[in-house]
Amino acid sequence: MYPAILANVARHITLSAEEGAVFTALLMPQHVARAGLVVEAGQRPPQLTFVVRDCVRTYVTDAHGREHSLAFATVCY
Repeated sequence: MYPAILANVARHITLSAEEGAVFTALLMPQHVARAGLVVEAGQRPPQLTFVVRDCVRTYVTDAHGREHSLAFATVCY
């Protein structure tokens, strides 16, 4: 059900089929609308985020309300 995530994990460790099933059972898919927020300002993220499609941008807003991009997370297989 999560081939992209399992392929990424396989780049670092080897999971048995049972371990892969336990791991993926713990995952909770979340759809974020375009220009939506994964985490609101001032909050700590409650989980790790794995991007399976499109791109996620990390940014800060300065005192003048301008956004400054810090990082981008893209799909990488």
